Amino acid sequence: PQASGIKLLRSTRLFRLDTQQRSLNAKHNANIEKISTTEPAVYPFTETLLSDYPPITPADILADPLWNSAAIVVPNNQVRYDINMARTISHAKRIGKPVLYWRNPQVGQNAESLVVAETETLYSTHHALTSCYVAGLTCYMKDNISTQKGLVNGAQCVTDSITLSVEEDQERIQKRMPPLEDCLRAAKPGEMVQLALPPLSINVVMQPESASKC
Repeated sequence: PQASGIKLLRSTRLFRLDTQQRSLNAKHNANIEKISTTEPAVYPFTETLLSDYPPITPADILADPLWNSAAIVVPNNQVRYDINMARTISHAKRIGKPVLYWRNPQVGQNAESLVVAETETLYSTHHALTSCYVAGLTCYMKDNISTQKGLVNGAQCVTDSITLSVEEDQERIQKRMPPLEDCLRAAKPGEMVQLALPPLSINVVMQPESASKC
């Protein structure tokens, strides 16, 4: 099933949605109904269905800016992370900014038992344990904060700013990392710049159309 899902993903096209988040393409809607079956004996990913989605090219994506923030269904979290990272770097290059990234601390009994070498291996082989930030990226809320204000799970936002840890500068000194200001000044667009500590917060601006739908 994962291989079939990836095959379908590689031939996915971009379809505009109406206000109810339904495709404006009748054929695409019909295909969605086919693959939404709950009958276990039915396997809907036929060659006929897949033929409706010709392969896309990098040129196709560059020609349509909606791809920059389009929601994409993925077969697993690793693919999701890879796509998000590629989009982040591409966005940073477009706006001429570096990418800030940091390692998310691992907690719990198993994490505490790891030696330094094991921790390094964990971060180098599990890239999803690392987070990143660039201003102006489309993102989505994961928690229901205020239904009255539209601050709910799934609401669309745009990254606006980042709040660094008050201990960032001191931690960089202890880890013998160059000053953050120097790193940012020397970094090329799209280049990765590491924070010594996770930020206190990533601040976002709500999309007006997202708030109105909630």
